Amino acid sequence: MKTAKARAAESTHSLPADIPLPTIAPLPEGRSFNVLVTGVGGTGIVTVGALLGMAAHIDGTAVSVVDQLGFAQKGGSVVTHIPNHGRLHPKW
Repeated sequence: MKTAKARAAESTHSLPADIPLPTIAPLPEGRSFNVLVTGVGGTGIVTVGALLGMAAHIDGTAVSVVDQLGFAQKGGSVVTHIPNHGRLHPKW
């Protein structure tokens, strides 16, 4: 058996350095919105819902996360609904 030598990694793509950051549209004060994340079991849909819900909670926003799971198996349908109800308290 011969000893293998490591090769230098080859870049398959490169990103331009001048890509601007996206502009985030502000939500009008007092307005609410909904986020719906769909997918199949085993792809992290419930985790994405939990992360978005916790991020909104930390930001001081009233949210609820509702997971609708299909069959308890990989490949079953999964829907996570995240209604955002606005700010919890005026101080936020």
